[in-house]
Amino acid sequence: MNTVGMVVTHQCSDVWLASKAFDKALCRVKSILNQCGIKDIKISRNCFTAGHVPDIYPQQGVLSALHAALFYQTHSHVLCVPPDMPGLSVELIRWLLVSGRIAKRSCHYRDYSLPMYLHNDQALRERLEYRLSEGLPVNTDNIEILKCRSLVAPDPSRLVRIFD
Repeated sequence: MNTVGMVVTHQCSDVWLASKAFDKALCRVKSILNQCGIKDIKISRNCFTAGHVPDIYPQQGVLSALHAALFYQTHSHVLCVPPDMPGLSVELIRWLLVSGRIAKRSCHYRDYSLPMYLHNDQALRERLEYRLSEGLPVNTDNIEILKCRSLVAPDPSRLVRIFD
């Protein structure tokens, strides 16, 4: 399976998403993903235009974005990155990508929900579908249901987000 890139914008403000700063950050993130060999890059955002992936369960936060990425890309693993992480580097993304591929398992850096490598399989899609379709409030920071491997970041200060 190949890997697609997904830029997750759910925790960014609408004002920032409409700004030139977002365009610049998006270019930077796409460049990092390209340097890691990921050429197919989508944006997780609730709009129905080319290159965007809308949520299947809107208003459910980051878990909904991850769910949509997995369901729309069933034949690909997904590398999810935020656009508002100025310290993000090619090395951090490569380490995450290689670790996930070797372990054949979803993974993220300890204490940070994004960036995240999602090993796309039926069990993960079903877990997310069940959780989001229950109709219960979803804690958007509750990524434990994904059962990801937690990696130690070589430099955690590079994972700080603008909108944390």
